[in-house]
Order: sequence, then C-alpha cells, then structure tokens
Amino acid sequence: MKKLLTSLAITATLAGCTPAGVKDLPSEDFDKNFLFSQSYDEVWSNTVEWFAMNNIPINSMEKDSGLISSNHGLSPSFRVINCGQPTGNVGLYSANFESIQSNINILVRRVGPNKTRATVNVFGSSAITVRNGYGNVVSSASARCVSTGNLEASYSQFIKKN
Repeated sequence: MKKLLTSLAITATLAGCTPAGVKDLPSEDFDKNFLFSQSYDEVWSNTVEWFAMNNIPINSMEKDSGLISSNHGLSPSFRVINCGQPTGNVGLYSANFESIQSNINILVRRVGPNKTRATVNVFGSSAITVRNGYGNVVSSASARCVSTGNLEASYSQFIKKN
C-alpha cells in the first residue's frame, strides 16, 4: 500500500497541474478613428447596413447620440478578437477558451456638412477552463480580449465604398 501511495504521489508530481490563465495577449496597434467625406445620415445608414451585412446583432441603436452597440458570442476560431493563449493544465489536459463574447461599439459624430467621424471600439472577454479527464472544471479564470483590427478595417472599407 505504501508503494502504491508513493507511486501515485510521484505520478501526480510528474503529470503536473497549473492553474488556468492566459499569456501572449497582444497590444492594439491600429486605427480606430475614421473620417469620412459623407454626411452623418449617409454614414449612419451605411453603419447599420454594415452590421446587417456582417450578421452582427445590434443591441442598442440611438441615432441622436450616434451610438450603435453589439454584444455577441463567438467561436474560438473567429478572428475578431484575440484573447492570447490559454495556459494551465491537469496532467495531459490543457486549458481552453470557453464562452467568448465580443462587444462592438461604434460612435458616429458630425464634423461638418459632408464630414463625419466614426470611432470603432471592439473588445471582449472569455472564460478559460482546465477540465480533468471526467470533464469536471478543476481550474478557471477570465480573460480580457483585445481587437485584432479586422472589424475596424472592414468597417472603414465598407463605409468608404458606399
């Protein structure tokens, strides 16, 4: 019995267990503010259309304030936000991202008769979990996710073309 307990202790030590976390979260280095040579009404209408064309649900939309916002779930392969690399393990079972949410806020402002500025903010969050061989969560954490710049670039290109 003593040998069995010693073997189990050695195996547990060698297999290792590290808590859930995240590493390699990038910094955001791209433009979020755009100036368009279009009227406020044109940019507003095109912004609403951009949300629809990208299948992004709108949670809140107030034309007078210029704000459109969205919050929706994403699959881990979606390239809109980057949550870094999940860390942590129990033996051979590694951490994974779960429940990834992205938030998109676009603020549209009049600058002049045919000049409109739009600011696009994309960010998100995710749960990081380490599960054992039975599927039970043994460690969890939350992560802040940053934009990849893909949606901002897509938005700017769409508004400029329309």
